[in-house]
Amino acid sequence: MHNEYYPEDALDRPYDWRLMKRLLSYAKPYWPIIAVCILLVILSATCDVSRPYLTKMAIDRYVAVASKLITIEDRSVRERFLERYGNLLVPVSKSQFLISTSHTKDLLAADLSLLRNRGLISDKRIYVVPRSDYPPDKWKKVAELCRTRGFAEFDGGFYLEYGKVNKLHVRDLIAIRGKDLNGLETLGIVFLSILVLNFIISYAQVYLMQFASQRVLFDLRVSLFDHIQRLPLSFFDKSPVGRLVTRTTNDFSTLQEMLGAILITIIKDVLMLLTIAGAMLYMNVKFALVAFAILPLVIYVSIVFRTRARRAYRKIRVKIARMNASFAEFISGMSVIRAFCQEERIDKKFQDVNDEVFNWRKKQIKIVAIFRPTVWVLNSLAVATIVWYGAGRVIQNEVTLGILVAFISYMGMFFRPIHDLTQKFNIIQAAMAASERIFQLLDKEEEPRVAELPQLAIPRDTSVEFRNVWFAYNKDNWVLKDVSFKVRPGETVAIVGATGAGKTTMTSLLSRLYPLQRGKILLDGTDIAQLSLEDLRKMIGIVQQDVFLFSTTVGGNIRLNELDIDDATLLRCAKIARAERLIERLPRGLDEPVVERGATLSAGEKQLLAFARVMAFDPKILVLDEATSNIDPETEALIQEALASLTRGRTCLIVAHRLSTIEHADRILVLHKGRLREEGTHRELLARGGIYYDLYRLQYV
Repeated sequence: MHNEYYPEDALDRPYDWRLMKRLLSYAKPYWPIIAVCILLVILSATCDVSRPYLTKMAIDRYVAVASKLITIEDRSVRERFLERYGNLLVPVSKSQFLISTSHTKDLLAADLSLLRNRGLISDKRIYVVPRSDYPPDKWKKVAELCRTRGFAEFDGGFYLEYGKVNKLHVRDLIAIRGKDLNGLETLGIVFLSILVLNFIISYAQVYLMQFASQRVLFDLRVSLFDHIQRLPLSFFDKSPVGRLVTRTTNDFSTLQEMLGAILITIIKDVLMLLTIAGAMLYMNVKFALVAFAILPLVIYVSIVFRTRARRAYRKIRVKIARMNASFAEFISGMSVIRAFCQEERIDKKFQDVNDEVFNWRKKQIKIVAIFRPTVWVLNSLAVATIVWYGAGRVIQNEVTLGILVAFISYMGMFFRPIHDLTQKFNIIQAAMAASERIFQLLDKEEEPRVAELPQLAIPRDTSVEFRNVWFAYNKDNWVLKDVSFKVRPGETVAIVGATGAGKTTMTSLLSRLYPLQRGKILLDGTDIAQLSLEDLRKMIGIVQQDVFLFSTTVGGNIRLNELDIDDATLLRCAKIARAERLIERLPRGLDEPVVERGATLSAGEKQLLAFARVMAFDPKILVLDEATSNIDPETEALIQEALASLTRGRTCLIVAHRLSTIEHADRILVLHKGRLREEGTHRELLARGGIYYDLYRLQYV
C-alpha cells in the first residue's frame, strides 16, 4: 500500500547521507561535548590497542628471553659482523658470540639468511651472561647458583642444554631471572593502570554522549511537536493518529539508541581498525599483509549484508507504523466493534497486519543469522592463517614469539568491530528509516501565513463578512461556492442546511483552520489573512459538537493552561454556562480528574464545560457548531438560558440542525449544496415556503 508518508520507492533508494547530516545539525549546540567525547574515544582506543603490544613486550623482553650462539670461523665475515653488530653481540670465544633472540630482528636480512643457511645459529642452549645492569653482588649469586645447578661455564657466563631446563626448581629460575620478573611486575602495573584509566575514560565518554544525545532528541522532539501544531487541519484529516504517535515514540527511541551509543562507537571502531593496522604494520609488514589477506572477502560479505539488511529494515519500519496505526484505530473504535459484533473480523484484520511485520522480521533475522557466523568463520580463518604462517616464521627466527601472540590478539580485536557491524548496522538502518519519516513530517508545509504583509492591529469592531468565498477539501470538489454575506456587530446569525451543505466549513474558514482558496473573509473590513493567527483566534470562541477534554482536571480543561485565569473566574464562567451544578456534584470540584476524552462525563456535561471554557476566554465572536445537538431536553433548557448571557455584546454564529434552537436568531442563512440560497428571520423564511420551510416541516410535521 502506497501513501505519501511512507513512499515505497524510499525502500530502494541508496543510503542518503543527507539524512545523517540533517540529523546531526540538531547536535550543533552540543559539539563541544561531542568533541570531548571523541577525544575520550581516541584515548580509549589507544588504551585498548596498547594491551596486546604490552603483552608482546612482556613475552619478548622478559618471558621468552633467550640468547642464541653464533659461530663464525671465517675471519672476514666475523670482522664484518663485529663492525655492524658489535653492540648486540656478547663474545663467548674468539669465534663464538651470543645474541639475544629479541635482537635477531635487528640483523640485516642478508646477514640473517647467511647465518641460517650455513647453520651458524644454535638454539639448543640457554645462556646466562652478566647484563650491563647486573650489580656485582647480584651476578656473584647468580653465578654460584648456576655452578651448583649443573650449568656449563665459559669465559662470558654459563649455559645449559634446553632438555635439562625442566629439571630446575622454580625458585632457581626465579633467582636466575629475577630481573625479568621485575620487568614483568612493572608491565603488569602499567597494564592495570591502563585498564583503570580506560574504565574512567569510558564512563565519562558514555555519560557525556548520553547527555548530549538526550539534549539533541529533546530539541528534535520539541521541534517536531511544535511543527505538528502548526500543520493545517487538512493534514490531520488524512493522517492516522497511530502513525503520528509512532514518530514521537518508536522512531525517537530508535534515534536515541543510535545517537547515544552507535555513532560514537563507530568512531571508536574506525580508530581501532586504523590503529591496529598501524601497529601490525609497524611490528612486521610482511606478517601484517598476510593477516590482511582475508579482508577483501570480509568487505564483500559486509556489502552484501548491508544491501539486503537496508531493505528489510526499512520495510519493517513501514509495517510497524501501519500496525500501530491500525491498533490505535481499533482501540479508539472498540465500542463500535463490540456493538456490531465485529471482534472476529477485526482480530483477523489485525492478524494480517501483524503477519506482515512478522514475515519481514523473519527475513531480517535470516540475514543476520547468515552474516554473523560468516564473520566468525572468516575471523577464525584469519587467526588460523596467522598461526600457520607465524609459527613457521618464529621457528625460523624471522619474528619473535611476542609478535605472533600480539598478532593473534590484534586479529581478534580487528574482527570484533566488523562482527558488531550486524547490530550497529541494524540500529543505523532503523534510525535512518525513523529519521526519514520524522523529517518527512517536519517538511510538511505549515499552515499558510502571509508573512510578507504587515500584521495589522486587532479590529475593534466584530462585523464578519464572507465575500465570494469558494472552498474545496479536494481539488475542484467545491464545498462552498461563491458564498457572500455580512454579520453586523452583536448580531446573532444562524446557519442551517442539509448535511454536507458546508456549514461547519464556514466556521473553520473563519478561524483559518483551513486555507481559503477564493474570495475573502473580513473582520471589520480587514482581511483575516493579514491578521496573526494568535490575534484572530483569540477573538473567536468555538463550541463544537464533539467536545474534546484533556486528561487533566475539570478546572484545567476550562482554563487550558492559562494560569492567569483564577478559580474564582472559572466558577463565575461555569455559573454563566449553567455548569456550576455539575462542578458542585463532583467530589473535588474544579480539581476533579478527567480521564481520557472525558469518558466518565455525559455528552451534555461535556458541552456545559465547553461553554464554560469559551466564557473563560471572553471572545468577541462566538461560534456554536452543533453545540446543542447531543444535549438532552433538560440540559438544552439550561443552555438556552445561558445563551442570552453568552451572546450579549458578541457577534454570534450558530450552526444548527435542530431548528428549535435558532428560532430567536436575528437572521438565518440557509445553505444548500454549498450555495447561500435563503436569508431572513425564522418567520420570514417560513412564510417564503422555500428550503427552510421544507427543513422545518421535516422536523415538526
